[in-house]
Amino acid sequence: MTRILPVLMVAGAAFAQTAYDSILTGGRIVDGTGNAWFYGDVAIRGGKIARIAPPGVLRNAAARERIDVKGLIVAPGFIDIQSHSRAAFLSEDGRVIGKVTQGVTTEIMGEGYTNAPATKKPPPGCATLGVPGMATLPGRTRSTPGSAP
Repeated sequence: MTRILPVLMVAGAAFAQTAYDSILTGGRIVDGTGNAWFYGDVAIRGGKIARIAPPGVLRNAAARERIDVKGLIVAPGFIDIQSHSRAAFLSEDGRVIGKVTQGVTTEIMGEGYTNAPATKKPPPGCATLGVPGMATLPGRTRSTPGSAP
């Protein structure tokens, strides 16, 4: 019996290290690399993504919970659904480091109006909103004349 116990303890420790907290199955994965989304499974351990695999590969993996995410998008980080980073993205260096360092990986922009790339001289009827090289269509802005977005 004393010889079997250590083997069981080692096997139990190995199981604890390989078991996942959660496995999300069958979601559309947007991984933040800029590549197209793909179907797959995501394993989470200790609050971090431990593995991303093709659909079904984690079918037999040990996990405390399984969550069917078919029909949903799985994306790492936070999604800012009301972003105000248009000017920083378009007229600064485009990285918006303050958002990325806080875990924001996706932004939805265009609330109220959306900047549109323009030539140095915007087409008739467009306003520049104070951002060089940007314009918005008439009637699509809530900005006061001469103000930045």
